[in-house]
Amino acid sequence: MISPERQIDALIEAGWHVLESDFDETAFRYWRMTACECLETLLGPDHTYTEYFRYKMRQSDATTLLSGVGVLTAASLSAMPSNGSADAPENRNGKASPEPGAIFPQEGR
Repeated sequence: MISPERQIDALIEAGWHVLESDFDETAFRYWRMTACECLETLLGPDHTYTEYFRYKMRQSDATTLLSGVGVLTAASLSAMPSNGSADAPENRNGKASPEPGAIFPQEGR
């Protein structure tokens, strides 16, 4: 089975290929769907990165794709083991990660 880090890295690379393809709309839609499913599976649907990805991916353009690649990069880096406490989620810098929903509350709440 492919590791989560490698799966995200493959999606990051695929995002760059979509950009290099003169932004093929069909390729972008497939990449967006696959990346969102990956984040939901690996991090959960309410994780900050998943919510931000869904929020940013409402448009279909090169800037949106770059934002998505950035979210995937952050998710990949946060998946690396930290030396922090098991009960306090931390990023690579040792700072606490925001709670799910803290940045972009889900609609209808």
